[in-house]
Parts: sequence; C-alpha cells; structure tokens
Amino acid sequence: MTEPTLPVDGPADGPAHLSPPPDIGARERVWQGRWREAGLGRAVASPGRPKFMIVFAYPGTSGFMHIGHMRGYTVADAIARYHRMKGEEVFFPGGIHASGLPAVTFSSKVARRDTDTVEGLQLWGVEEKDLSRLEEPEAAARFLGETYWTVWERFGMVMDRSAYLTTIDPDYRQFIRWQFLRLQKRGRLVQKPYYAPFCPRSGPVSVDASETDLDRGGNAEIVTYTALAFRLTDGRRILCATLRPETVYGVTNLWVPAEGSLVEWKHHGETYLVSEAGAAKLLEQVGGETGATVPVDSLEGEQVVAPFTNSQVPLLRSALVDPMVGTGAVMSVPAHAPADWVALQELPESRKAPLIAAAKVLLTLPAQRLAPSERELFQGEGPPAAQAVRHLGVKGLSDTERLQEATERVYRAEHAHGEMTVDPYRGQSVEEARARVAEAAISHEHAVEVREFSEPVICRCGEKVVIRRIPDQWFLAYGDRGWKEQVRGHLEAMRIFPSDYGAELPGILDWFEDRPAVRQGKWLGTPFPQDPRWIIEPIADSTFYPAYYIVRRFVWDRRLKVEQLTPAFFDYVFTGEGPGEPSVDPALLEEVRREFLYFYPLDLNLGGKEHKRVHFPPFLYNHIALLPAPLWPKGIFVHWWITGRTGKISKKDVKGGAVPPVDRALASWGADGLRLYYALAATPFQDAEWDEEACARAAERAQEVLKLLGPLLDGVQGFTGPSASLSDHLGRWFSSVVHELLARVRLAFDDNDHRRAAEALYVELPTLLRRYRGRGGADPNLLRSVGSAWLRAIAPITPHLAEEAWGEERARKVGLVARAQFPGPEELPTYPEAMAREALVDRLEEDIASLLKAWKSPATELRLFVAADWKRMAESTMRAALQGGTSPDLGNLMKALRAREELKPHLGEAPGFLKLYDLRELASEASTTTEPLASEQEASVWKAAVPFLRERFGLMEVQVVQEERGKDLDPRGRRQRARPGRPALYLVEPAPTPDARPPRG
Repeated sequence: MTEPTLPVDGPADGPAHLSPPPDIGARERVWQGRWREAGLGRAVASPGRPKFMIVFAYPGTSGFMHIGHMRGYTVADAIARYHRMKGEEVFFPGGIHASGLPAVTFSSKVARRDTDTVEGLQLWGVEEKDLSRLEEPEAAARFLGETYWTVWERFGMVMDRSAYLTTIDPDYRQFIRWQFLRLQKRGRLVQKPYYAPFCPRSGPVSVDASETDLDRGGNAEIVTYTALAFRLTDGRRILCATLRPETVYGVTNLWVPAEGSLVEWKHHGETYLVSEAGAAKLLEQVGGETGATVPVDSLEGEQVVAPFTNSQVPLLRSALVDPMVGTGAVMSVPAHAPADWVALQELPESRKAPLIAAAKVLLTLPAQRLAPSERELFQGEGPPAAQAVRHLGVKGLSDTERLQEATERVYRAEHAHGEMTVDPYRGQSVEEARARVAEAAISHEHAVEVREFSEPVICRCGEKVVIRRIPDQWFLAYGDRGWKEQVRGHLEAMRIFPSDYGAELPGILDWFEDRPAVRQGKWLGTPFPQDPRWIIEPIADSTFYPAYYIVRRFVWDRRLKVEQLTPAFFDYVFTGEGPGEPSVDPALLEEVRREFLYFYPLDLNLGGKEHKRVHFPPFLYNHIALLPAPLWPKGIFVHWWITGRTGKISKKDVKGGAVPPVDRALASWGADGLRLYYALAATPFQDAEWDEEACARAAERAQEVLKLLGPLLDGVQGFTGPSASLSDHLGRWFSSVVHELLARVRLAFDDNDHRRAAEALYVELPTLLRRYRGRGGADPNLLRSVGSAWLRAIAPITPHLAEEAWGEERARKVGLVARAQFPGPEELPTYPEAMAREALVDRLEEDIASLLKAWKSPATELRLFVAADWKRMAESTMRAALQGGTSPDLGNLMKALRAREELKPHLGEAPGFLKLYDLRELASEASTTTEPLASEQEASVWKAAVPFLRERFGLMEVQVVQEERGKDLDPRGRRQRARPGRPALYLVEPAPTPDARPPRG
C-alpha cells in the first residue's frame, strides 16, 4: 500500500453542527475569523525579540473530543495568549498522535457499523455513503484530526496552522527514522528478550496510565511469579505459582481449585498440570503445548514431592484457589500465609490436625525492629499467620477484606524485617533468600517464571490483553545510569508545574528502566529503520516531536520536500553537525537552522497528569540524548482533569448524559463560559468534577463582566495611558486597589495559576467597581484606565469576551485586544494612605453590620463617635512601648502612659481605654500598623462615607460626632468605647411612643 500524499492544506473547518445560537456562537466565530485573518497564530522568528514556545501532548485518534479534554488545551491557549500579550513571539503548534492502535480500533468500529461510532460521525456530517472511506485507519486518523482542530478553534484557541501535523505524515516518518538512527549511533538502543503486553486481536499494546491503546487497565503492573514444580507419583508435575519461593521449606500441602479441571502443559519433555488460564500464559511466555484435561477430584489426596526438601505433602482442593490467577495451583505455607492458615481451619479435623502440626516457622522477626503496630499484630500463641488472623478477627475465607489485610501486613513485615531460620539460608534476609531460591529453582528446572497483570487489562478492541515473550525486542536504554543522571541533573534548571511534580520526578526516574521502542502488529506508525518488520512504539515516537514542529512549517509551505528530509538534513538543523542535505538550497538550510535556534529550547510542554510517568520522562531523556545542553527543555506543566462522577470522563459519561457533548456545551455556555469555568473550577493542579450549575454561573459571570466593561471603554482611543491626576480619596483608593489586583494577576499568570487570576478578574474586580460606584465614584478618566487594563487582563482566559467588549469599530481602528500589551500595575498609580483610609471604612462597615444583626429592632439613625485626640496619643505610646520590648499587660502599659506628661489628665480614663484592646494582638501589630489619623482627619473619612453608609444600611441619618462634644447625643455613654480608627456606634430607634423603650447604643 502506498503512503498517502501529504495534506498540505491543513484540516478543514469541519462540520457546521458545532454552531451555537447567534447570541453566543456566531459572535465567537466572528472573532475566531478575525484572529485567523490577522495571522495571530503564525509565529515569525524575530531575532532580538523574546520568544515563547509551548506545546501540549497531542491527542491520540481514538474518538471524538469531549469537554474533559478541553481543560488542558484551553490552559495552554491562555498561557500562549498571555505571553503573546507580553510582547513575546509565541510559537504554539498543535498536532495529532495517530500512531498505535486507537485509529485502527476506531476504523474497525466503522467497518462493523458500531452504533455509537456511526452516530458520532453523523453528527460530524459524515453520510452513510462516505463511511467506507473511514474503514481505513489512516483516513480515520486524519478525519479525527480535522475534528480536533475544529473543536480547538471553536474554543478560541489560536495555534500555528502551518505547523499542524499527524504522526503518520510522510515527512514526520522521515523525522522519526532519523531520530532512531541517531539514538542507535549514540548507544541509546539495546536489544534483548522482553515480556510484552499483547492483544490477541490487535497485537502488542502499551499498558500505561494514558491508556492510549486500552479500554481499561492502564495502571496495571506486571507481576512475576515463580512457579515451583511439585512431582506426582506418576512423574507429572504440578506448577504452583508463588511470590514467596523462599517459603517452600515450610510447605504442608498443595491447594488446587475446589472443582473443575487442570490441563497438561508439556515443555522440554516434561508434563505439568496447571489451570487452563495458567496454560494459556505459559504458552505465550514459555512455549510448549497442551495435553489432556485432568479433573481436580481425581487428584484429591495424592502425594507430591516438594522441590529442595524432597518431602511428601498431600494435594487438597480448596475454594482458596482462583484458577485465573497464577497457574491455578498454590503451595500451602500456613505458618506464614494467613489464607492458608484459614483454609486449613475449614478442613475436617482428621485432615486439619496433622497439617497444622506440620506448620513450620521459617523466619524470625526481631522485636526491636518492629513498629508498634507490627508488635501488636504478632502476639500470642501460634505462627505469624495465626497471630495475624486472630488479631484481625478473620472469620473465614469469605471474610476477604480482613483476610487481605492480614496477608498484606504479614507479608510486608516479614519482607522488611524477617531473617531466615532454615538451612541453607539461615540468617539471611527474606529479600536475599527469595532471590536465591528463585534463581536456584529456575536453574535446576524446579520452576518457571509466569507473568500476569495486577488487574485486568482490556484492549480498545475489547479483547483481554495477555503477556507474550518476545526474544529480540528493541529497547530505549532508559535504565542507563549515565543517561539517567544527565536527566536528573537537568531538572534543577527547569520550571516544573506543579512544584510537587518537580519533587516527584527524581523518584520516577529512579525506577525508570529500559523501555520497548518498537512493536510488531496491526497499528499505525513509522517502520523501524534498523528493521522494517518492527513499527516504532507510540510513546517512543512522541518524545522529541516539538522540535519537528519548526521544520514542519517549511514542508507545509512547500519549501521543503519529503525526500529532502534526510539524516544529513536533520543532523545539521538540530545539532549543527555535517554539511546538511545537498539537495536543499544552502540559504534555505540556514534559514531552517536559524529558525530552530530561535524557537528552541522549548519553553513549556503541557500535558495531563496521566503523562507524569508515561510521556514526560521519555520527553526529557530523548531531548538530552539528541541535543546539546543549551537546547534542553525549560519547562513542564502537568494539569489535572475535569472528571465525571466516577473518575476520568469517558464516552459513556457523554452518552449517558452525565456530561454534555461538546456542541451542546458550546451552544449553552459559549467557548468563553467554558474557558472561565475551567479556570474557576479548581487550580490547574487539582481535579474538578464536572458541575453544570457551576459552568452556567461562570458563563453568567462572563456576560456580567461584558456588561460592566462596555461603559468603561467609551472614549478610549488606545489601550494605555496614565489616569488623570487623582485628588479625591475615593478615586485614589480605587486606583490603588486595582493596581494591587493587577500585580496579583500578573504574578498568577507568571505562575500559570489561572484560578487565582480568574478569581481576581471576574469575582473581585466587579465587586470593587460596584463599591467605587456605590460610594459615588465617577471619574471618567479613571474608569477608562481601569476598563482598558481589565479588558486586556481577561483576554487570555475569555478572549472572545474581550474582543466583543472592545468592539469591531475600535478593533479596526486600534487593533485586536489579542495583540495588545498585557497590563501591569504601573498603569494605575497607588496611594497607600487612601488604601489605609478605605480599610477603615471596610472595618466600620463590618462593625455596623454586626451591630444591626444583633440589634434586631428598627433603627433610623446612627451616630459615630470619633475617638478623642488623647486616645490617639495613648495608642501611639502603647505601640512604641510594645515595639521597644514592653510586655503586653495592663500594668506595664499604664506605666508607659504615666510617663507622658500630656496624658496625665486622662490617666483615670486610661484603664478603661486599655480594656478595649486585645493587648497581645496589639503587640503583634505594633511594628506594622501606621500611626492613627488625627481626630479631624478621621472625622473627614467618616463624613465622606456617610452617603454610602446611609444607602448601604437603609438609615435616615448618619451623624459623625467628636467624642469630646457628644455628651448630649450619648445618653448611654457609648462614646467612651471609641478607639482611633474604630468609632463608637450608637443606634437610635424611631421616635418613641409613650410606652416605648429608651434608645439603645
């Protein structure tokens, strides 16, 4: 089959079914078209200008996009937009990972007309007559890639279309071939036997957390059993799979399933009895052939000879044995295996007694090494297994939860602390003895190794994945110590988000071993240049791909031909080695090399948390193997998921209605509503369960910001410009709080924490604006400055909203918001004194609200008594004394007050004044609090706030009264409670009737 021609025109716009109603989708499509027309996504190498290159782990072609996928992609777009608005040349490419099984599985579903698949294709405008085209895997992969690009654009993502690729494009395959030839040249490929995950229908698959090839089971690990051979009297052997071969010295009997049959497995002239499932594993991993079926009841009571000890033990049936696990036969070591001990208790007394008596303790657990919980577990009579069963109250084999706990705790303690007490391993640790017994058993043909998954693994095609031995597997040598240390050393030079992952990465690298690089079977990918019978494995062909995006643009523009992408070409472009490809014009070759050196190193690679152990370590390994150190990656960003009710969103959640399909979500809330929901739902480093109500609230919040922004922008001719000189306190305060907010927003974007930025811009700033206006603020120049900064600050998260608020006319005259400068706090002046004064009003508002809540009676008038000047002097004196080391108690502070001549007339009132304070709190604030305002200054603050307070609390009148002059207005003596910055409050009820109570304060 010939390779398809290169798709130089890029993905089509896709079907029209994703068009939301005119009030949301149509307007968003207008701005998406404007961004395309302006070439916003096309990066241009601009020497001397800072650059920023970001990629995301490109998606596999397994099906259609859903709203869970879009969280990470929109985060990447927001990051790219922010850096573009900082004045950097941003290169943000995107591609499709078509390698492996996903597209093969998808096309097979098309071929058998799977209902869900056909319905999905119909939504994308595919007619029945066109379905046959998508029965071919490469065509299916390319079509799915087109749908992905369409969804990305509908969500407002702006990427460089000229870099778009799929991993099955002919030019990309040339790049991958070069990569593996160079890796071999650098000694990074090795060949050796391997036990590989294998689907009987689809061939080899990858088992990893990304579940690229799988329907489920991506977190499964391969468990290796030692299957020890026990000889029957007729010469046949029974294979007993165990994880603890060192305990063979304590075997009392063998267990086989309670019912059913075993089968003969024949290998190298020997006949073994195993379960049918065990035989299937052995055939895949060892070879041989199967023979006759043997009913288990015919084996009941047979004697078998144990390896190493040559002792005879009986063979018994038990429900303990799961035929699907291991080999379907288990050696019983009741002294150290809680399940074996419990199974013996369920036997008739005549059989149970001799076996319990024969139970042999094989190891000792030094008490001084045990943790308290372990010492508590191993108490009383009997061997360790019996002690654990008794301590945890295990009732029988059906008590699976407690039995599992007993087993895990015994095994863990014995592995960590146990020392063998039997020859020839006396005094050795359990770990050491285990390895030596297993090695001896296999070398003397007393055992074979059997591997299986720790949990069921199901291929995307629906078949159960097995483990198969491959004798000549090619590996990437990630276990190489020198290579690993290079990767570890580079981590310190990187920015890794979140930092927890950066701390976790060295440990991940510690266990990273050689990884299979190629596979044989029915899937898409690049033929292995060293041996075309193999296809390069999907993860292995997606490690160095960011570098190729740069070259891809020249292929897209038809300036480079596929046949020119030779090893000599890539050697020169990526490493500067050699003369380059002679068929490429030297000037063009230099241009490609310069562009690569401009955009590299990669600034940020973004992917979901499923890539933490799967994609990111190989990404680092291969960059470090292929490039000189100055070009190694600079950053990694791991984002968490939008989840369904039971975990990661799947097509079942969409089909079942738990989450909406992409088209309905866009129609309901618009791209910006969804983008804002993703930002507000949680930090990027936490999962967030899909919440339709929260999404609706986010969309409403976005529309609210649009309504607030429009009036602020009237008369704005450009994006920046200093505010008019601010003389009024309220304007100075509003300018200051927006200044401080913009500083926090800038820092949040620098930290890639879009939730912090979104909360400030979409929740906090509208509240501040309402407060400013509610207090009577209306400075048009200030409002325009705030509006301009606000407009630009929201553009990375809700880009359509920003352009819509700016308007098409202004966009034509001045330019798109997406090309504007991101705002900084310096655009709005800050006034610390105004901030401090407004903080007083905030606290007064809280005090009044608390008083009214407790009052529970109508009130028409509020009197604010402003503290006398002597109290300001007293407070300053106390703060100075506390700063000087005076302990915060009444006696010491009174002593400090007595030392001030000016305060002597008020010493009689001073103890009552001091009792208004929490003295320890005053001490902690002493060095950070500014001097209190003078009485007249403070009074002016409260008088300016009177209109606001009257409207805020529905009061007829608010009076501001100096404490010294308020005697006639304070019949209950409340004014004495006044403190600097904290006026005393006195509420007045409506005019009393003859039987009414007197006013209260």
